[in-house]
Amino acid sequence: METPSRTSFPEAVKTILETLKTEKSLSVNALSKETNLNRRTVEKALKLLIEIQPYFQQIKLNPVETDWRRLIQVSEKTGLLELPEDVQRLIIRTIYHPTPSENEIILIHMLLNNATSPTKSVRLNKDSAVKKLVEQGQVVEENGKHYLSEEGNIVAQGALKIYPELRELNKNAIPCSE
Repeated sequence: METPSRTSFPEAVKTILETLKTEKSLSVNALSKETNLNRRTVEKALKLLIEIQPYFQQIKLNPVETDWRRLIQVSEKTGLLELPEDVQRLIIRTIYHPTPSENEIILIHMLLNNATSPTKSVRLNKDSAVKKLVEQGQVVEENGKHYLSEEGNIVAQGALKIYPELRELNKNAIPCSE
């Protein structure tokens, strides 16, 4: 009978992180089975990860190779992409887009009314904002009705993340005519 090969601790930690990235939530036993790692190794790795997690929210380690030695450079995390997603949205909204544009309101309204295909299209007033959205390719017009293009759907979803209160306003709005 062949003895199973041992996994190095760094490799075990990496395997656990990769598994958690796809599975999101697992018990220690389930994680042990999923990764084919010993339960005690999984517990040890998780204890380490939980213990060091606060440090990596504020700093970043960068390996630097020189001709004759290997250095580890520590730097503070900076930049918008280093922040949590909800904080990123708050900053973008506060600095650049405190209120939604008319185009964003229309796109979000269409998204919330599920106008995402020709069979689910809705009638919109042909004002300058709707015409502009059609010209830009975010809204498709067919037979006097409108629906979101793939790009329009992506823009509407992003705008809804920045302006989540529009979801509530849409509940009180008059529905689009079919």
